[in-house]
Amino acid sequence: MELIIVTGYVGSSELTEIEGRNAGQVTKGLNFSLAAHKGAKEARTTTWYRATIYGERAEKLADSITEGVQLLVHGEPSVQAYMGRGGDKEGKPQASMNIRVDRVEFIGSRKRDDATDSE
Repeated sequence: MELIIVTGYVGSSELTEIEGRNAGQVTKGLNFSLAAHKGAKEARTTTWYRATIYGERAEKLADSITEGVQLLVHGEPSVQAYMGRGGDKEGKPQASMNIRVDRVEFIGSRKRDDATDSE
């Protein structure tokens, strides 16, 4: 198994029901976006990941993994290629970096605004 470790801030999150491979089997999945920043403010780049936690853990963590929370996640990476839709990405090849999360650590509270930092 490959392993990726990413630290970042949660963008959006959603608890969903996912149909299993066997008929009638349904499990919960917590899908969330994770923004990992690199570099100083002027040269900062952001890489977005799509992360998913499955099963009972997904339900337990759904209220805690919300927008702005800083996390460290461990999991299995995958890449999904697709064609862009809308705007300047229309018809252009795109890729999504995904993480099937095995372990999550809360390493900070909600992201603070720049205005809050100066107060």
